Amino acid sequence: MIVDVTSAPNKKTAVAQTSQAQAESLRSILNIMPVGVILLDKFGVVYEANPAAHSLLGEPLTNQPWLNIIQQKFHARSDDGHEISLVTGERVNVATHPLEGQGGQLITLTDLTETRSLQESLNRYQRLCEIGRMSAAMAHQIRTPLASALLYVGGLNNKNISDEKKYDFCEKISKQLKILDNQVSNMLLFAQGGNQCVEQVSITALIDEIMLVYQGRKIICIDFKQAVRKTIFLGNIKTLASAIVNLIENAEQAIDDDHDHIYLLVEYANNYLNIKIIDEGLGMTAQEQKKALEPFFTTKPQGTGLGLAVTQAVLHAHQGKLTLTSDKNLGTTVHLSLPTLTKQGVSQ
Repeated sequence: MIVDVTSAPNKKTAVAQTSQAQAESLRSILNIMPVGVILLDKFGVVYEANPAAHSLLGEPLTNQPWLNIIQQKFHARSDDGHEISLVTGERVNVATHPLEGQGGQLITLTDLTETRSLQESLNRYQRLCEIGRMSAAMAHQIRTPLASALLYVGGLNNKNISDEKKYDFCEKISKQLKILDNQVSNMLLFAQGGNQCVEQVSITALIDEIMLVYQGRKIICIDFKQAVRKTIFLGNIKTLASAIVNLIENAEQAIDDDHDHIYLLVEYANNYLNIKIIDEGLGMTAQEQKKALEPFFTTKPQGTGLGLAVTQAVLHAHQGKLTLTSDKNLGTTVHLSLPTLTKQGVSQ
């Protein structure tokens, strides 16, 4: 007997078999994926989860409201940034995608624990290597102000000098000790990578911290919108302020009497806080720009070459980014980008 496979019942059977085969293939792919995959219905309830998702979040997941799973399995930490911590200690990246036509969502969970651990180990190793180079450089840099301070201390022991001269020596000793303190602080910041205790920080508090250093001076012009003042981010206000002050001091050393202002612009876009330090000073050549962020590179006779390297280490610890543009004799712009906690639309 010959069967007509083109008849309606046989067509339906063939379509059903094809659909079932495709579903099985899809399930097999999901089962071997290293990324956790969770499917939610339109009510936010899990109806499918692959083994990788179960491995990360445990059992059971199916028929559980996603909101309950979040409350039970996730444990946010202050240094999570764009990653999320689980109660078990793993770090994951969570992404959501709408399921067209079904009203549900597809959620992917990528385990970043090992990646982050390897990155931190690499960062520590690189910093240790740099500290070896730093020790020799810093020994030279510390020797100069220390020798000067000791020379002035010796002068104070001279009974024949006037009180005015003694006061002058004390002022010079204080100046040299401040130079030493700044160099040691930079060394510590660079060695630690700016990775210290973090808290919620407002941009207003950060600007206030910076302006404490420049109180009463008109060198800095600040521009930021009222709405930006509400921006909150995770960070260490002391290390960030110190890093930005480093940049302002660099700019201050580059300007002259004809271009005696430094511009500090603060903007918000796409959940990132953007801070720009702009000067119209000496600028840098293309070759100098390439090396500017390398530790110990400096074009200044008395420079340590750690200012920009320290700032970059601090930004990296805050999951931010530092970029630099400069033109010789036209000036330099340093752009800092930090992820924020506030999600708002700010008109620029």
